[in-house]
Amino acid sequence: MTAELRAGAARAEITPEPGIPLAGFWQPRPAKGIDTPLSSHALVVDDGDSSLVFVALDLIALLGSDVDVAKKGIRRETGIRSERIMVACSHTHEAPYPCPLLGKETHAEPDYIESVIHAIIESASSAHAGMVPAEVGFGSTRVPGLGENRRRLKDAGDAFNVWQLAPEERGRYPPAGPVDDELVMLAVRERLGEPLAVLWNYALHAHVFASDRISADFPYYVWQETAKALHPELTSLYMPGACGDINRPPETEPEAIVHRLSEAMIHLYGNLQFSSWLPMHSKLKSLKIKLRDFSTFQEEEIRRKQESSLEVCRQEWEVLRKAGAKSVGTALQAMAIGSLGFAGVPGEYFTALGLDVKQRSPFGTTAVVELANDYVGYIPTSEAFDQGGYELFNARSSKVARGTGELMADELVDMLSQLHRLDRTSPSIAPNRQS
Repeated sequence: MTAELRAGAARAEITPEPGIPLAGFWQPRPAKGIDTPLSSHALVVDDGDSSLVFVALDLIALLGSDVDVAKKGIRRETGIRSERIMVACSHTHEAPYPCPLLGKETHAEPDYIESVIHAIIESASSAHAGMVPAEVGFGSTRVPGLGENRRRLKDAGDAFNVWQLAPEERGRYPPAGPVDDELVMLAVRERLGEPLAVLWNYALHAHVFASDRISADFPYYVWQETAKALHPELTSLYMPGACGDINRPPETEPEAIVHRLSEAMIHLYGNLQFSSWLPMHSKLKSLKIKLRDFSTFQEEEIRRKQESSLEVCRQEWEVLRKAGAKSVGTALQAMAIGSLGFAGVPGEYFTALGLDVKQRSPFGTTAVVELANDYVGYIPTSEAFDQGGYELFNARSSKVARGTGELMADELVDMLSQLHRLDRTSPSIAPNRQS
């Protein structure tokens, strides 16, 4: 006889005071106010033997060293081991710096990072303490037209980002890669009762409501619209898909993105099958990845494509060159709830790589979660290294060696396969897919 599933959800605020520098642009921008709060959103699901913890942060990124401190705190409070905890950032560009990024004047505020770590621990431990008998359901649907591949092939094998092109040129050249319009959702409700939480995964840069004010961007507004329809106390966890090269198309209004995503989630929730127990597994793997050779500066390409960023890029290159690092340690993560798999990757993963993981995953539905547990910057395809473009300009946000993305994809598929081979004879539910 299987144990009954329990779950809990909670939120802790991480909104800073106005005036703090905001990340996500070439230069720091002092926050001129607050449009939305920033939060640590937590979900704990327990199958009677062990728990899985998901934490979604309204931040651009968070370093693995800080995530590790938070995970140790969660274990101290709950007993849950780090390999069963996934912490992912939404990548909102209207939040404070988690670490130095793009330029010598950028840095993290130690007191703020300490408050973020505390909020992660608080939200996860509160969710764990508040667990109730629960049911889970999951599924996916397509929501096309909300993202575009922001890289264009102006000439054969030469990629420009859309903002590096004149407006009249942007529709003239083909995209350098695909998009992923699958919305994956894990829903948790009280046993035959009220919705507790929705965890959703979609591949779109959280840079839709661009401003100089503190904001969680589109995930906040989707949460509010979904909560109006499902339950006012609903917890919403946005865990971004592989969207390192995906932005909002200029012709698509931000409000339309919010409306279509929330509408899709509400409709999907209403058609899910729920189960009171599903097998749950998790695996975390340490990985050492190679960094690029920083002996030469990309001056010709940067002048040709985005000369205004030349000085900042030179500063970044000097930091990397002087550091002299040849590799960096990080981690990959795989989780499973029934026939739903999660693949956690520690950076801004190109969409083609995320689609490759999904296609080769043995699970019926797979959510590739970028910015999970660490931040190593952009993780492009090997092909993109030949094409160039902003994501390949040497920087602390763009430093991994060619082949890293494919290596991570292979490792993630292997980890998912290992989880899939575990005892899966217990009751399960089929994913709900909608076209």
